[in-house]
Amino acid sequence: VDGLQFSSPNKNVVFAVGKKGVYRSEDLGERDMGTIWRCVSNGAPAGSVFALDSSGETAIVYALSRRGVFKQAEGEVVWKAIPQVTRRRGFGTVDPVGGDPVWLRVDERGKERLFRAVQTERGPLVSVSEDAGETWCPVVRELEALTNWALGAPDSNVNRGELARLMGVMEAFPLCDLQVHSSDPDVWFGLMGTQVAVTNDAGQTWTVSEIGLDIPQVHAIWTPRHAALAIAGTPAGMYVSGDKGQSWTDTSLILQEAGAIRAETGGIGYLTAYWMGRHHGFISEEESNREWWVD
Repeated sequence: VDGLQFSSPNKNVVFAVGKKGVYRSEDLGERDMGTIWRCVSNGAPAGSVFALDSSGETAIVYALSRRGVFKQAEGEVVWKAIPQVTRRRGFGTVDPVGGDPVWLRVDERGKERLFRAVQTERGPLVSVSEDAGETWCPVVRELEALTNWALGAPDSNVNRGELARLMGVMEAFPLCDLQVHSSDPDVWFGLMGTQVAVTNDAGQTWTVSEIGLDIPQVHAIWTPRHAALAIAGTPAGMYVSGDKGQSWTDTSLILQEAGAIRAETGGIGYLTAYWMGRHHGFISEEESNREWWVD
Protein backbone atom coordinates (compact mmCIF):
# COMPACT_ATOMS: atom_id res chain seq x y z
CA VAL A 1 0.00 0.00 0.00
CA ASP A 2 1.35 3.41 -1.00
CA GLY A 3 -1.02 5.37 1.22
CA LEU A 4 -4.32 5.60 3.06
CA GLN A 5 -6.93 8.32 2.51
CA PHE A 6 -10.05 9.08 4.49
CA SER A 7 -13.14 10.19 2.63
CA SER A 8 -13.61 13.90 3.31
CA PRO A 9 -17.44 13.75 3.49
CA ASN A 10 -17.52 10.49 5.47
CA LYS A 11 -14.78 9.82 8.03
CA ASN A 12 -16.10 6.26 8.45
CA VAL A 13 -14.69 5.39 5.02
CA VAL A 14 -11.00 4.88 4.28
CA PHE A 15 -9.31 4.10 0.96
CA ALA A 16 -6.03 2.27 0.37
CA VAL A 17 -4.08 3.16 -2.78
CA GLY A 18 -1.41 0.77 -3.98
CA LYS A 19 0.20 -0.81 -7.00
CA LYS A 20 -2.61 -3.33 -7.40
CA GLY A 21 -5.43 -0.81 -7.28
CA VAL A 22 -7.64 1.22 -4.96
CA TYR A 23 -9.60 -0.44 -2.15
CA ARG A 24 -12.32 0.83 0.17
CA SER A 25 -13.09 -0.10 3.77
CA GLU A 26 -15.87 1.32 5.91
CA ASP A 27 -17.12 1.17 9.48
CA LEU A 28 -20.87 0.59 9.68
CA GLY A 29 -20.87 0.34 13.44
CA GLU A 30 -19.25 -3.09 13.66
CA ARG A 31 -15.69 -1.72 13.99
CA ASP A 32 -14.75 -3.40 10.72
CA MET A 33 -12.76 -0.51 9.24
CA GLY A 34 -9.50 -1.86 7.90
CA THR A 35 -10.46 -5.53 8.16
CA ILE A 36 -12.71 -5.87 5.11
CA TRP A 37 -11.71 -4.25 1.80
CA ARG A 38 -13.52 -3.89 -1.53
CA CYS A 39 -11.72 -3.06 -4.79
CA VAL A 40 -13.02 0.09 -6.50
CA SER A 41 -10.60 0.05 -9.44
CA ASN A 42 -11.60 -3.13 -11.26
CA GLY A 43 -11.08 -3.18 -15.01
CA ALA A 44 -8.28 -0.62 -15.08
CA PRO A 45 -5.79 -0.81 -17.97
CA ALA A 46 -2.96 -3.26 -17.41
CA GLY A 47 0.17 -1.85 -15.83
CA SER A 48 -1.62 1.15 -14.30
CA VAL A 49 -0.59 3.17 -11.29
CA PHE A 50 -3.41 4.77 -9.32
CA ALA A 51 -4.50 7.94 -7.53
CA LEU A 52 -7.67 8.91 -5.71
CA ASP A 53 -9.63 12.12 -5.19
CA SER A 54 -11.73 11.48 -2.08
CA SER A 55 -12.75 15.10 -1.44
CA GLY A 56 -16.24 14.86 -2.99
CA GLU A 57 -19.36 12.92 -2.17
CA THR A 58 -18.29 10.37 -4.78
CA ALA A 59 -14.63 9.40 -4.92
CA ILE A 60 -12.85 9.69 -8.28
CA VAL A 61 -10.26 7.04 -9.17
CA TYR A 62 -7.48 7.87 -11.65
CA ALA A 63 -5.29 5.36 -13.50
CA LEU A 64 -2.10 6.07 -15.46
CA SER A 65 -0.85 3.52 -17.97
CA ARG A 66 1.23 3.57 -21.15
CA ARG A 67 -2.06 4.12 -23.00
CA GLY A 68 -2.80 7.39 -21.19
CA VAL A 69 -4.78 8.67 -18.21
CA PHE A 70 -8.17 7.21 -17.27
CA LYS A 71 -10.70 7.99 -14.56
CA GLN A 72 -13.99 6.75 -13.19
CA ALA A 73 -16.28 7.66 -10.33
CA GLU A 74 -16.60 5.09 -7.57
CA GLY A 75 -19.36 2.65 -8.49
CA GLU A 76 -18.99 3.06 -12.25
CA VAL A 77 -17.87 0.10 -14.34
CA VAL A 78 -16.46 1.91 -17.38
CA TRP A 79 -13.21 3.85 -17.32
CA LYS A 80 -13.27 7.19 -19.13
CA ALA A 81 -10.21 7.83 -21.27
CA ILE A 82 -9.00 11.39 -20.85
CA PRO A 83 -8.21 12.80 -24.33
CA GLN A 84 -4.64 12.05 -25.33
CA VAL A 85 -2.15 14.45 -26.84
CA THR A 86 -1.74 14.32 -30.61
CA ARG A 87 0.92 15.58 -32.97
CA ARG A 88 -0.08 19.03 -34.22
CA ARG A 89 2.09 19.06 -37.32
CA GLY A 90 4.37 16.73 -39.20
CA PHE A 91 4.16 12.95 -39.26
CA GLY A 92 4.53 10.12 -36.81
CA THR A 93 2.81 9.23 -33.58
CA VAL A 94 3.11 10.63 -30.08
CA ASP A 95 3.67 8.54 -26.99
CA PRO A 96 0.52 9.22 -24.91
CA VAL A 97 2.49 9.33 -21.65
CA GLY A 98 6.12 9.65 -22.67
CA GLY A 99 7.49 6.78 -20.59
CA ASP A 100 6.73 3.98 -18.18
CA PRO A 101 4.36 5.09 -15.38
CA VAL A 102 6.03 5.40 -11.97
CA TRP A 103 3.39 7.12 -9.82
CA LEU A 104 0.26 9.29 -10.02
CA ARG A 105 -1.05 11.63 -7.30
CA VAL A 106 -3.94 13.97 -6.60
CA ASP A 107 -2.97 17.24 -4.90
CA GLU A 108 -5.55 17.73 -2.17
CA ARG A 109 -4.53 21.38 -1.86
CA GLY A 110 -5.19 22.31 -5.49
CA LYS A 111 -8.53 21.84 -7.24
CA GLU A 112 -8.22 19.34 -10.14
CA ARG A 113 -4.43 19.29 -9.81
CA LEU A 114 -2.65 16.00 -10.58
CA PHE A 115 1.02 15.07 -10.58
CA ARG A 116 2.52 12.13 -12.43
CA ALA A 117 5.98 10.64 -12.90
CA VAL A 118 7.16 8.53 -15.82
CA GLN A 119 10.50 6.95 -16.59
CA THR A 120 11.86 8.15 -19.94
CA GLU A 121 14.99 7.18 -21.83
CA ARG A 122 16.68 10.26 -20.36
CA GLY A 123 15.50 9.69 -16.83
CA PRO A 124 12.45 10.49 -14.70
CA LEU A 125 10.00 13.19 -15.78
CA VAL A 126 7.45 14.67 -13.38
CA SER A 127 4.51 16.59 -14.87
CA VAL A 128 1.54 18.51 -13.50
CA SER A 129 -2.04 18.91 -14.71
CA GLU A 130 -4.27 21.73 -13.48
CA ASP A 131 -7.41 20.42 -15.22
CA ALA A 132 -7.85 16.87 -13.90
CA GLY A 133 -5.54 15.31 -16.48
CA GLU A 134 -6.77 17.02 -19.65
CA THR A 135 -3.42 18.74 -20.30
CA TRP A 136 0.04 18.25 -18.81
CA CYS A 137 3.19 20.32 -18.37
CA PRO A 138 6.58 19.41 -16.85
CA VAL A 139 6.83 20.64 -13.26
CA VAL A 140 10.06 22.31 -14.37
CA ARG A 141 8.01 24.76 -16.43
CA GLU A 142 10.99 25.80 -18.50
CA LEU A 143 10.83 22.39 -20.17
CA GLU A 144 7.37 23.11 -21.60
CA ALA A 145 9.05 24.54 -24.71
CA LEU A 146 10.75 21.18 -25.21
CA THR A 147 7.43 19.35 -24.83
CA ASN A 148 5.64 21.65 -27.28
CA TRP A 149 8.45 21.20 -29.80
CA ALA A 150 8.17 17.41 -29.50
CA LEU A 151 4.41 17.64 -30.11
CA GLY A 152 4.82 19.92 -33.11
CA ALA A 153 2.91 22.83 -31.56
CA PRO A 154 2.67 26.02 -33.66
CA ASP A 155 5.61 28.43 -33.22
CA SER A 156 7.51 25.85 -31.23
CA ASN A 157 10.65 25.56 -33.33
CA VAL A 158 13.71 24.97 -31.13
CA ASN A 159 17.14 25.53 -32.64
CA ARG A 160 20.10 23.35 -31.81
CA GLY A 161 21.51 25.71 -29.20
CA GLU A 162 18.20 26.07 -27.36
CA LEU A 163 17.63 22.31 -27.52
CA ALA A 164 21.01 21.70 -25.89
CA ARG A 165 20.21 24.27 -23.18
CA LEU A 166 16.84 22.66 -22.39
CA MET A 167 18.44 19.23 -22.23
CA GLY A 168 20.87 20.72 -19.72
CA VAL A 169 17.97 22.01 -17.63
CA MET A 170 16.38 18.56 -17.68
CA GLU A 171 19.65 16.98 -16.53
CA ALA A 172 20.10 19.63 -13.81
CA PHE A 173 16.68 18.91 -12.27
CA PRO A 174 16.01 15.14 -12.66
CA LEU A 175 13.04 15.17 -10.27
CA CYS A 176 11.73 11.76 -9.23
CA ASP A 177 9.45 12.68 -6.31
CA LEU A 178 7.44 15.77 -5.39
CA GLN A 179 5.67 17.11 -2.30
CA VAL A 180 3.48 20.23 -1.96
CA HIS A 181 3.67 22.61 1.00
CA SER A 182 0.58 22.33 3.22
CA SER A 183 -0.13 26.08 3.45
CA ASP A 184 1.11 27.30 0.05
CA PRO A 185 0.05 25.31 -3.05
CA ASP A 186 2.70 27.07 -5.16
CA VAL A 187 5.61 25.80 -3.03
CA TRP A 188 6.83 22.39 -4.19
CA PHE A 189 9.70 20.25 -2.96
CA GLY A 190 11.27 18.00 -5.59
CA LEU A 191 13.57 15.08 -4.83
CA MET A 192 16.27 14.50 -7.44
CA GLY A 193 18.72 11.73 -6.69
CA THR A 194 20.24 12.91 -3.42
CA GLN A 195 19.29 16.59 -3.55
CA VAL A 196 16.17 18.66 -2.93
CA ALA A 197 14.98 21.35 -5.34
CA VAL A 198 12.40 23.94 -4.28
CA THR A 199 10.07 26.16 -6.27
CA ASN A 200 8.03 29.00 -4.78
CA ASP A 201 6.12 29.80 -7.97
CA ALA A 202 4.56 26.47 -9.00
CA GLY A 203 7.49 25.34 -11.10
CA GLN A 204 8.45 28.53 -12.92
CA THR A 205 11.86 28.66 -11.20
CA TRP A 206 13.74 26.02 -9.21
CA THR A 207 16.71 26.17 -6.82
CA VAL A 208 18.66 23.52 -4.94
CA SER A 209 17.94 23.66 -1.20
CA GLU A 210 20.72 22.46 1.12
CA ILE A 211 21.47 25.28 3.61
CA GLY A 212 21.65 23.74 7.08
CA LEU A 213 22.05 20.14 5.92
CA ASP A 214 25.21 18.72 7.53
CA ILE A 215 25.29 16.10 4.79
CA PRO A 216 23.43 17.41 1.71
CA GLN A 217 22.37 13.96 0.55
CA VAL A 218 18.59 13.67 0.80
CA HIS A 219 16.95 10.31 0.18
CA ALA A 220 13.33 11.10 1.14
CA ILE A 221 11.10 14.17 1.47
CA TRP A 222 7.68 14.65 3.05
CA THR A 223 5.29 17.51 3.79
CA PRO A 224 2.83 16.87 6.66
CA ARG A 225 -0.81 17.64 5.97
CA HIS A 226 -1.42 19.65 9.15
CA ALA A 227 1.92 21.42 9.62
CA ALA A 228 3.64 24.09 7.51
CA LEU A 229 6.86 22.07 7.37
CA ALA A 230 9.01 20.07 5.00
CA ILE A 231 10.92 17.04 6.25
CA ALA A 232 14.04 15.53 4.69
CA GLY A 233 15.77 12.26 5.49
CA THR A 234 19.58 12.30 5.19
CA PRO A 235 22.48 10.08 6.35
CA ALA A 236 22.97 12.59 9.20
CA GLY A 237 19.37 12.18 10.37
CA MET A 238 16.05 13.92 9.86
CA TYR A 239 15.95 17.64 9.04
CA VAL A 240 13.01 20.05 9.09
CA SER A 241 12.38 23.26 7.15
CA GLY A 242 9.90 25.79 8.47
CA ASP A 243 10.71 28.49 5.92
CA LYS A 244 9.63 26.75 2.71
CA GLY A 245 13.01 25.23 1.95
CA GLN A 246 15.21 28.27 2.47
CA SER A 247 17.06 26.46 5.26
CA TRP A 248 17.01 23.21 7.24
CA THR A 249 17.34 22.43 10.96
CA ASP A 250 18.46 19.11 12.38
CA THR A 251 16.39 17.05 14.80
CA SER A 252 17.13 14.43 17.44
CA LEU A 253 16.17 11.63 15.04
CA ILE A 254 19.46 10.15 13.80
CA LEU A 255 20.11 6.76 12.19
CA GLN A 256 21.02 4.11 14.74
CA GLU A 257 20.66 0.42 15.55
CA ALA A 258 18.41 -1.34 12.99
CA GLY A 259 20.12 -1.51 9.62
CA ALA A 260 23.55 -0.36 10.82
CA ILE A 261 26.34 -2.84 10.20
CA ARG A 262 28.98 -3.52 12.84
CA ALA A 263 31.42 -0.94 11.48
CA GLU A 264 28.75 1.79 11.78
CA THR A 265 27.36 1.12 15.25
CA GLY A 266 28.10 3.56 18.03
CA GLY A 267 26.85 6.70 19.66
CA ILE A 268 25.19 9.61 17.90
CA GLY A 269 28.45 11.55 17.75
CA TYR A 270 30.30 8.63 16.16
CA LEU A 271 27.56 7.96 13.61
CA THR A 272 27.37 11.62 12.58
CA ALA A 273 31.16 11.83 12.28
CA TYR A 274 31.24 8.64 10.22
CA TRP A 275 28.77 9.92 7.62
CA MET A 276 30.43 13.34 7.54
CA GLY A 277 33.68 11.52 6.80
CA ARG A 278 32.00 9.52 4.04
CA HIS A 279 30.52 12.65 2.47
CA HIS A 280 33.75 14.67 2.50
CA GLY A 281 35.93 11.78 1.33
CA PHE A 282 37.91 11.18 4.51
CA ILE A 283 36.53 7.63 4.55
CA SER A 284 36.63 5.98 1.14
CA GLU A 285 34.09 3.54 -0.27
CA GLU A 286 36.70 0.78 -0.06
CA GLU A 287 37.43 1.53 3.59
CA SER A 288 33.76 1.66 4.49
CA ASN A 289 33.15 -1.80 3.02
CA ARG A 290 36.31 -3.44 4.41
CA GLU A 291 35.52 -6.18 6.92
CA TRP A 292 38.22 -5.13 9.33
CA TRP A 293 37.14 -7.65 11.95
CA VAL A 294 37.90 -10.53 9.56
CA ASP A 295 41.54 -9.52 8.90
